[in-house]
Amino acid sequence: MSLDKTLESITERDLQALVDDQKAERKTLEYKQTLPGGSDDNRKEFLADVSSFANASGGHLLFGFEEQAGVPQKLVGAQVDDIDGLKLRLENMLRDGLSPRLLILPRLCGGGKSSDILFHKEKKNHGQEPKDLHRRV
Repeated sequence: MSLDKTLESITERDLQALVDDQKAERKTLEYKQTLPGGSDDNRKEFLADVSSFANASGGHLLFGFEEQAGVPQKLVGAQVDDIDGLKLRLENMLRDGLSPRLLILPRLCGGGKSSDILFHKEKKNHGQEPKDLHRRV
């Protein structure tokens, strides 16, 4: 399965194909079992993952996967009761923890089986990519 389709069109079958095909993590793809919690350690790990993607070419953080050595083992799903609340919480973490600011698009995909957080760099200077590195603050 390729993640070059729209998030809205990704199905549970697509997500399961990542497991079946043993699609390993790479520069633009990372698996997590659970969504980031509110602890300092969770916040730091989340910001490190995001700043890594932001300083490269962007990417997908897929939550709801058991993985071993970067290879997905099982699609377990991510419980998200309030997608708007999740988006607000993650945006606040990013606003307070990274500079320059990022735009994020959290989406439930696969019929709610997994949560994909897709990051886009904010455009500045008439559509040019920002030249600053994203860093934790």
